[in-house]
Amino acid sequence: MGSQSTVQVAPFVADVTPRLGDTLVFGLDADSTVAVIEHPLLAKGVVLRDAGGTYVLCALDWCTLGNDAYDLFRATIAQAAGTSPSHVVVHTVQQHTAPGVDINAQRRRPEDSIGMALGLLSRTRESERKRKEPSAMVHVGIDLHQKTCFLNALDDQTGEICLDQEVPSERQALLDCLEPLRERGPMRLIIEACGFAGYWWDQLDPLGEAVAVHPKHVKDYRGNKRKNDRRDAAFLVALSQLNRLPCAYLGSTAERDLKDLLRYRVGLVRIQTRLRVRLRNVAQRYGTVLAASDVDSAKARQLWQEWPLRETHRLIVDQLLLVLEEGGRKLSVVDERILAAARPDRRVQLLDTLPGLDYFGALLVAVEIGDWQRFHSGDAVACFAGLVPRESASGGHIQRGRITKDGSPYLRWIMVQAALHADQSPRLQRLQERVAKRRRPMQARVAVAREMLVIAWHMLRADQPYEERAPRASGGRPTSSGKPESPLTP
Repeated sequence: MGSQSTVQVAPFVADVTPRLGDTLVFGLDADSTVAVIEHPLLAKGVVLRDAGGTYVLCALDWCTLGNDAYDLFRATIAQAAGTSPSHVVVHTVQQHTAPGVDINAQRRRPEDSIGMALGLLSRTRESERKRKEPSAMVHVGIDLHQKTCFLNALDDQTGEICLDQEVPSERQALLDCLEPLRERGPMRLIIEACGFAGYWWDQLDPLGEAVAVHPKHVKDYRGNKRKNDRRDAAFLVALSQLNRLPCAYLGSTAERDLKDLLRYRVGLVRIQTRLRVRLRNVAQRYGTVLAASDVDSAKARQLWQEWPLRETHRLIVDQLLLVLEEGGRKLSVVDERILAAARPDRRVQLLDTLPGLDYFGALLVAVEIGDWQRFHSGDAVACFAGLVPRESASGGHIQRGRITKDGSPYLRWIMVQAALHADQSPRLQRLQERVAKRRRPMQARVAVAREMLVIAWHMLRADQPYEERAPRASGGRPTSSGKPESPLTP
């Protein structure tokens, strides 16, 4: 066998996201420009070097590179790598929602697309140059668990892994590990959003830039079945280096406390509902059917005392009525606190005018959404609440399924509950009737809930209360909804 030559391999990642307003030429569409950037687009590849020369393999998060644009990319990359264009391979991943460029397609203003392509390539080289330059940031990935957490830290300036260990999930133990890293420069501390992430975010924020990421999106990025705590922490560091962190919204400490109070109130009501169902079941054992509102009212309590129950059921009924009475007192205290928080909130004052929402529902929607300005459209809020259908599209064929049920289940629940009162709004009632003709009743209710959430976002954006639309056929003035008076009214 002949002698084996040494092969050097160097991976690279560069940002190739077009700027807003750049002209993109794809097929026959010669006037398309970049209007919005939803996700950053990257160029990933490797540089291979051996005795025979230098070769570059590059993949773009683009839909297509047509004609001279492909040759221009290859020539520019070859010049940067010090090789010939014949040693450069560039291919696109064919994302249908990604841009494309074809210099030859634009005959009227070719200088626009050529300038865009040259500018994109220059930014690619600049991004690669900046990526190679050392920065004074320490990336710290923290994989949190209830009992222990795993830490992985990388110093950009030296490329050294300066921390890789497991510590107890205790405040002082974690601070003792992170304190020596402060001498290396500013830190970015990345954690995954979970039930207790708010506490750790408050503890880590004074040490540097604390970032909470969405665990579901991190899992989608990773795509590796070999999973352990060390790899999870290291992967958070890798995402931080590429600035690809799928950030999650935690809100302030006051917002999280109010959210916990509202969710606690929901839990109390659900417990009382289960207890009332148990009382109804006892009544059915004696051949009587009671309405849900009559099982523990003052009149019903008197009837329970006069009812000739057997000893076992007498014990059950007495204890259930006692627990319901105590739960009602606890619920009154919580309602007073919630009402005090709802009155001065402008968001609640607006959302309270939406049919189907009272002050509690309006506050729950406002708190679960948080900063509404982080959503670019009402459809984005509906997607956040998991009220949009699953979608699989390829080659012009679109297949939709059940709703995703992502995001806050409390936000999704309160909107579906509000949709039960669609008859208060002619506009929403028409939507429900139209969907119910071709779908099941529950699907019609979900469609109304989604529409109400989109309307809520527009109300917050415009800072205006809900205004009922008149039927299109009548052409009259907007009608008022049949919603009862709100306790927020002074």
